[in-house]
Order: sequence, then structure tokens, then C-alpha cells
Amino acid sequence: MTKFVKKSVPVLVCSALLFSAAPVSAEEHSVEDVIENSREAMNNLESISARTEIEFTYESGLDHFVDYHEFEEDIFSSPFMLRGSYTSLADSGEETNWGTYSTEDAYYTQDIDGTWLAVKEGDEGFERPDFTEIMHQWYFYEIDEFADEFSLSEEDGTYILTYESEGGTYEDVLEPSSSEDLESGAAGLNGSVEEDYEITDLFFEVHIDKETYYLKDTYKDFYTSYTYDGVTTDVREVVWTNFYNHNSVEPFGVPAEVVEGALSYDEYYSDYEGEYAEDEHGDELPATASDYPFYVLAGLLTVAAAGGMLVISRRKAVS
Repeated sequence: MTKFVKKSVPVLVCSALLFSAAPVSAEEHSVEDVIENSREAMNNLESISARTEIEFTYESGLDHFVDYHEFEEDIFSSPFMLRGSYTSLADSGEETNWGTYSTEDAYYTQDIDGTWLAVKEGDEGFERPDFTEIMHQWYFYEIDEFADEFSLSEEDGTYILTYESEGGTYEDVLEPSSSEDLESGAAGLNGSVEEDYEITDLFFEVHIDKETYYLKDTYKDFYTSYTYDGVTTDVREVVWTNFYNHNSVEPFGVPAEVVEGALSYDEYYSDYEGEYAEDEHGDELPATASDYPFYVLAGLLTVAAAGGMLVISRRKAVS
């Protein structure tokens, strides 16, 4: 397993990367070429597995916690099939586990009580999954954001794309499109992103196989701070993803007990009584229901800054 090193050692990602990689001649290769070749190679895969580990640290004068998340996913491109296994370990020691299956005509996921829920083709909110779009949204969107800033080197048959910033405002460190997205998403907070949020350190590295152009690893170590109502909060998010089983995932299907036992959202939520609360989208949800699995998938696998902000928002919402 390829390892990485940074200024401090994350609990989930012990590092051992040597930074003596020889620079790549710009006349032979370019960052844009390497990324585009990798995108094409990954989009043409028949199957792929990915393991993601996340360490999230939140510290302020009011609270301090460290959460851990581990995601395991096997994906077939055509016909589309995804199997996911997820674990979240809260700072309190509470562990949450759930699974997902996604096919071309249905999406199945577990609530934290173990109940399987289903959204099927024809149901409101169902979108037919597309392998190429998933590759873009989950992995290449963020790589593209830093394409102009990556340095390129190679070592032991691997292209290494590296970005490192000592900090600054969101607008200084991130691409303008990311900064605009973040400011739009934080419109309800006190002040603007430029005024209240500061990136103190950002390290992002991508490993791509020289022969096949397959993604091998991505590693992101992100520090930021923000001030809200006079309280300064420091956040660190470390995300490591390892890609393996390129074109060699063992076939699988959705278990019969999942297909036959899954409830629709209307069926599941109709069993709840009592007060209703609004979720972050303004929609009403039963007070006892949890959207935690959906939040983790949607929030923690976005760009580092956006992911961090969503985690903070969620913790406040459930406090």
C-alpha cells in the first residue's frame, strides 16, 4: 500500500512516502495530459474497488472531537452495480455501520437501525447512476480543481501530482469556482468566506500508474479555521483513498433479503409519530429518523473544504 507523509502523522494514515522523486520533463508530459489520460483509463474500466479512510478533527473553545470514517466500495461500470460498506466511529466511541447497493434501477441503503430502504426507478428522487459521472464527481472533480497548481514528478512507475499551500483565504488557496461555491453554501453564516474562513494548510497528492494511467491513491490533508460569533474553530480533515481491483472485482448481486425486505421512504417514515424537524434542505423529517448515512456519503466525499463545513453543520444540527 502506498503511504504518504505530512507535517504530523494522522492516526488513520501512517506515512512513508519518499520525496526524492525525480521531476518529470515538461516537454515529455504535462499535468493536464496525465490527468486526462487517467480520466479516460478509469472511465473505461469494467470494475474498480476503492477504500477511503477519513479522520476529522474539530476543535474550538466550545467543543473538541475526532471522528473516523471508513468506506469500502466495489463498482461495476456496465451494467452499473455498486456495493458499499461504511463505518463511522465517533469521538465518544459510538460506532455506526451501514451498507448500500446501487443498480441501474434501484438504490438500497440502511438506516442506523439496520432497516433497508429503497428508492427505485419511477420513485421521486431516483436518478439512474452513470459510472463516468460518478468517477468525475467522486474523484476527478477535485483533481481538476487543482490541475493548474499541481507539480508533477515520477517515482517507481508512478506519476505523482502534488499540491501544497501554506495557507491563505479560500480565494487565495482554492480555485475561484470552489471559493464561490463555498461562499454560496455559507451564505447563512455570519460574514463572508473571505472574512471569516482561512485555510491554514492544504496538502493534496495523487498517484497514477505510469503504464495504465489508473488512479492508485489520493491523499488530502486540510487545515482550516473560521470565526463565528466570536469563537474561532480549527478543523482538520485527512482523507486517503486507495484504488485496487482494477478490472478484477468479483461479481456480486443485491441479496434477496435486501430486495425483498427493503421499505420505501414513505413506508419507513409513516411509522414515526410525534414532532417533525426540518433537515438541512428545509424538508421535514421525523425527529427520530436519521439521514446520517446520506449525509456522510454526500458530505465527506466532496472537496475538503466543503466536506469540513458540512460536518461542522451536521454536528451543530444534532447537538
